Amino acid sequence: MAEVLWHELVTQKDSTDARDSSGNTFEYLASIKRVNVKTNKGCSFQMDRMTRNNLHRVTRNTAFYFGVFSDHLVLAKIWKVEILVVLAEVERQLDRCKNDIAHVNFLLRWLEDQGERVFATNF
Repeated sequence: MAEVLWHELVTQKDSTDARDSSGNTFEYLASIKRVNVKTNKGCSFQMDRMTRNNLHRVTRNTAFYFGVFSDHLVLAKIWKVEILVVLAEVERQLDRCKNDIAHVNFLLRWLEDQGERVFATNF
């Protein structure tokens, strides 16, 4: 995704995933679109171990990019979602979670409604 978006990868653990030439930082989430299955079609994205105390994992970024792969190597689509939109969804899911720690999921339908598609190939 970084190559397509002209971003520089950040390799430091517990940091953002990439930055652009202006110093803006970004988080990348990726998923493979499942098409030849009977159940669980489509794709979803996950942020694991989210709590109210680590929301900086969202807010330290300028935006989130969600990449949909048609297989393990072929990037098919990328959506960009603004931080306030991602933060609202994370907080919504945390509010509904019975545990202190949550795995936050973003579904493809949510991306299509909330995000801007910034890259697409035919697949």
